[in-house]
Amino acid sequence: MGPEKLHHLIAFFLIGTGLPFGTWGLLLIIAKLGHPDLRPMIRWLRLARWAVWLVGITLATAALVTNRMWHSWHFSIGMSLVALSLGLTFPEKWVKRNYAPELIESESGQDWRPTARS
Repeated sequence: MGPEKLHHLIAFFLIGTGLPFGTWGLLLIIAKLGHPDLRPMIRWLRLARWAVWLVGITLATAALVTNRMWHSWHFSIGMSLVALSLGLTFPEKWVKRNYAPELIESESGQDWRPTARS
């Protein structure tokens, strides 16, 4: 593996893993420096997550359809963006847990009750 491919591999890895944790760290710094209401960030994080996922899936699918998966940068960038989209769920859930706990869905299933038939 040449140094150029290694640099691309490192860049793709950082896109998928570094940016979500960087976003989370930035939100933590903002929360610690002041006492802002980060509730509006939920909408922006969700929008960014879905937009990045859509672009990533489009690029990866285009690479698969054209049968140039390993020779094209489209697949690598696309999968990095999909990883970024998945990684952005962590800061989104953190903001929900700390600033909008009523928006968190119950994971245990204990809140669901069947309705009585009449």
